[in-house]
Amino acid sequence: MRWLRGQASDRGATAILVAITMVVLASFTALAIDGGALWSDKKQLQNGADAGSLAIAQSCAKGDCGAYTTTADEYAKANKLDANAAGEVTTLDTSAGTVTVRDFSTRSLWFAPVLGINTADVAAAATAKWRTMTSGTVLPLALSLCSFYQQSGTVMGDPGESGTEMVLYYKTSSSATTAITSDNASTMCVPPANMAANDVSGGFGWLGVDPITCEAAVSAGGTVPVSPGLAPPSCFDPTKLQNAIVQVPVFSDCNRATTGVDKGQCTNGNNGKYQIYGLASFLVTGYCFSPNTEEWNVGGNCTSAKDSPQGPRIVGKFVGFASLDSSSTNPPGPDMGTDQVALIQ
Repeated sequence: MRWLRGQASDRGATAILVAITMVVLASFTALAIDGGALWSDKKQLQNGADAGSLAIAQSCAKGDCGAYTTTADEYAKANKLDANAAGEVTTLDTSAGTVTVRDFSTRSLWFAPVLGINTADVAAAATAKWRTMTSGTVLPLALSLCSFYQQSGTVMGDPGESGTEMVLYYKTSSSATTAITSDNASTMCVPPANMAANDVSGGFGWLGVDPITCEAAVSAGGTVPVSPGLAPPSCFDPTKLQNAIVQVPVFSDCNRATTGVDKGQCTNGNNGKYQIYGLASFLVTGYCFSPNTEEWNVGGNCTSAKDSPQGPRIVGKFVGFASLDSSSTNPPGPDMGTDQVALIQ
């Protein structure tokens, strides 16, 4: 009986085949597991870069970029699950209103060392831009340019955070015949001239809005229909104003009705249009629109008497604000302390 014997040259072939197979399997495992971990790191770093660039842009929009390198690093670590990340500002151009943040990290790999790769560097970058907000979609509230002037002493610029709380009354007269400008604000906006009951030289009014969205599209230099009457449009919920910073169109004039019973009227008329000067931000701390049903934080002292200290009014102050609304366009218009911040890359 003969035994079958393999050729001497075949000895160890199985071991070699197994070794090669193990390397291939390790490669695919590294691709799946280490690759997945690197992808997750990349997403986390991108979130940190996005958040960091937006935060710095918001600070810069308010006039002080602050410790922007520290801000970038803090957001990088805060958005990484293991905090193993760092952030840096690669470019900051205040004249162009842009900032670029780069976040980076190094990961120790689990299976790739089989291939001689022990670590991998991961990075992500984002660029944010800030600019003056001169258009947008707003709630149906408009404020007079004189109201802005009374708080800040000017018709443009950032009103800051420390302004004095003021009361804006509903105006019904149409005595002014000249639009408010930087040249005449010092006379048009100072009591007692034109201030007692003038819809342009002080106060607030309501906008005609889309009844579905209850919002109005406004743009500096454009006009918006006036919604007549003391109360806001029926679609509007006044509680949205409570302790809220709202973006408001600021009007410098009212194109009044020229015919009919509403001739010469603005807030009282059905055909008036506000001339929009620019967009500002207003912190609402109280209001009275109608007794009992639409009043908040005015001590119940709310009547429907027009042009009265107890009548329809809004309490609050203008503030600087950086909005993350990236949907608006940027037509020419004055800087009134409200900026738009958005990612551009």
